[in-house]
Amino acid sequence: MRDEGGAIELSEGAWVVTRYHEVVATLSDDALCQPTAGPAEDEVESLAGLDPPEHTRQRRLVQEAWSARRTHRVYGPIVRDVIAALVDELRPAGHADLIAQFASPMADRVLGAVLGIPAADLGQVLAWVEIDARSLGGILDDRDQALVDEARRSLRDYLTGLVAARRAAPTDDAISEMAAARAPGHEPMTDAELVSLLQQILVAGTETVKNAIGIAVHCVLQTPGLAEELRDRPALVAGAFEEALRYDAPVQCLARRARRDVRVGDAEIPAESSLLLLYGSANRDPRRFADPDRFDPARPDAASHLSLGYGIHFCLGAPLARLEARVALEALFTRLPNLRHAGPDSVTWLPHPLWRRMGSLHVAWDG
Repeated sequence: MRDEGGAIELSEGAWVVTRYHEVVATLSDDALCQPTAGPAEDEVESLAGLDPPEHTRQRRLVQEAWSARRTHRVYGPIVRDVIAALVDELRPAGHADLIAQFASPMADRVLGAVLGIPAADLGQVLAWVEIDARSLGGILDDRDQALVDEARRSLRDYLTGLVAARRAAPTDDAISEMAAARAPGHEPMTDAELVSLLQQILVAGTETVKNAIGIAVHCVLQTPGLAEELRDRPALVAGAFEEALRYDAPVQCLARRARRDVRVGDAEIPAESSLLLLYGSANRDPRRFADPDRFDPARPDAASHLSLGYGIHFCLGAPLARLEARVALEALFTRLPNLRHAGPDSVTWLPHPLWRRMGSLHVAWDG
């Protein structure tokens, strides 16, 4: 499809953008914005669904809570403690489903602690998040939509109470930091805005992180000798993770809408058209990446991938995701000797229109 053009019309008013430079240009062009489907009547739009100037205001207020500096200083010990404890639990068995027994609980526990969600509440919160996220998987029947609506209300009510508690008695967690944030010329975040953002963070910070970790381990184990090289040279882990994000993007696409007539590559796209930006395709574009269908952990420009977004919509939690991945991969490859796929059918995938979802990753190691 990339060879047909940078932007291709699939049906009247519906386009896909397939090439790297066209996707970057689309993400940078204010003629393209978020789709018009907004929040429910009793909700406010989340940060990911906003465009400037409102996006600028909210992003400026919350960005310090997720900065690289704060992530390493405040959240780094959480990440290391959670991962060390999980690997300790895994080691004696000699085998595991790395998604169910490591990547998923790691993402859940880290984010819960970073946000300051009490451990006793985390299981219920994540159950609501899992049901809420079903709305991203396609059209729901009436029964499933009712379940989603109820879970979303319960999650929103819980988070509203948590935000109020943090405003009254701040701690060192991300919610307290965002609630207290001030920026010249900008009104502080309201409770409703914070709750909407937290709902978004809880999905992105669990589902996409666990898939990214699973994909990265799978890519490494498919590459002869790489696991041993990462064990002996942990400094190479960060580059291998970036290449895994490029090679097999956990988030495959993003929807946009044309405010007015706009040119994307060689295509003239009419106003009100819908566009789907294909991150997975752009990351494999040979016009941008040499030999793009080869997993190359030493690729010098791997971090130029689009799997974490681009421009004003670059992933807010990218420093945390990268820290989690680096610490996790270092721990797995240094503490689980001869880590390998458990067999020829060790990986399963789950269908999803937006995400590259790994259902299971069965691995083994020497005792």
